[in-house]
Amino acid sequence: MSDTQVIIHETHDQPLSFADLGIPTGPTISEGVIGKSRRLKDLEINELLYVVLSCLSILATIVLSIYKMTTISTSDSDFTFALILIVNAIFCTFYVVHGVLKERAYEIVIFMIAIFGILLYSIVNYSVQVDTRGPVKLSRLIIVCVMSPVLIGLSGWIGWGYNSSGNLIFRTIGANSELQSICKKLLMFLDCLKLDLQLGISMVIFILNSGFKINNEDIVILSVGGVITLIWFGVGYFSTRYEDKVGSWIFIIGAPVEPAYVIFKMNQSVQEAGKAQGDLVAATIAAGVLALVTRSVLMILLYLVYRNYGKGLKEKEFGITEPPTNPTNESTVNNQSNNQ
Repeated sequence: MSDTQVIIHETHDQPLSFADLGIPTGPTISEGVIGKSRRLKDLEINELLYVVLSCLSILATIVLSIYKMTTISTSDSDFTFALILIVNAIFCTFYVVHGVLKERAYEIVIFMIAIFGILLYSIVNYSVQVDTRGPVKLSRLIIVCVMSPVLIGLSGWIGWGYNSSGNLIFRTIGANSELQSICKKLLMFLDCLKLDLQLGISMVIFILNSGFKINNEDIVILSVGGVITLIWFGVGYFSTRYEDKVGSWIFIIGAPVEPAYVIFKMNQSVQEAGKAQGDLVAATIAAGVLALVTRSVLMILLYLVYRNYGKGLKEKEFGITEPPTNPTNESTVNNQSNNQ
């Protein structure tokens, strides 16, 4: 008998697997809280090093920022910068851990963007606020300036590898190139949606603490708007996963609300630039521009995802199936037809 026949005989005529033919199948995919992902023990050394370095750097930034916040007034621009750094650091932790476990190249790219943003925040905050320089701000600046280029370089290398190989997508979706392409568009949308949420939270912090003219109406709008933003995020996240067209249209209708308010406050900040703290005004405008660009890209990606509804991705990627018909009702109808 040939080698293949021997293998078939030994496997009792069961379908051949890659393992039977001696072909490596890659790390095992586990189903957990974050969905289908790799196990920690399956990560390579370079990936573990990348995650550890990233988390340690982020932790150091958070600790120094919290310490700084406890020593200054809440009206000080340093307090706002420290709070922004903490928010972005928390998102960065998610991006790097989730991105590595699920081989999300786009999340790694967003992590690079966030790290670059933290670097700019730290440099601007230290260079502009000369009177408040101290060992804490200097230590934070040194850590950020030393580790940011390292993390950005590692992110580019690992992200490029994930995007080129597409191993996890292949093991989840299969060899169907069309479904793989659709899946990549959906993952890009979901990752961009997280960045949009991150920028939205940052804008709320900037507007409330930048010294702009804030009245009671603005406080109510920002408070209620924050809750609505989280709901809007959830609608976009789940409607695209479940390929729900009604939910997607609700998401589309709500999309212009936040950008309209951001544009209004940015215009107001330019008119009141002399009354507010200059470094925060510049940072707010920069964050606002990035938020508007991100929202525009997000809607383009939604269009690309929406037009691919119903092609089988949700069943393959998320295991979502349509509710089965009631077999009891069907059998009753058939029996009645036969009796007639």
